[in-house]
Amino acid sequence: MSKILDEVFKQILDFLPGWKTYIAGAGLIGLGVYQISQGEVTTGIASVTAGFGLLAGRRAVDRLLEKK
Repeated sequence: MSKILDEVFKQILDFLPGWKTYIAGAGLIGLGVYQISQGEVTTGIASVTAGFGLLAGRRAVDRLLEKK
């Protein structure tokens, strides 16, 4: 059963090249906004910053791949 689930997840993740990073970045930004709304400002800002960092990093990789 485990091997079947591993293969299914692998196929799903292979279907989303690059998008995984965008989804993770958006998730971190959303988490940061939630944390800030709950009063955890320092942690929230760190999460938002990490999310934007992921988005910017992925965009930089996309630009490099386009030039090749």
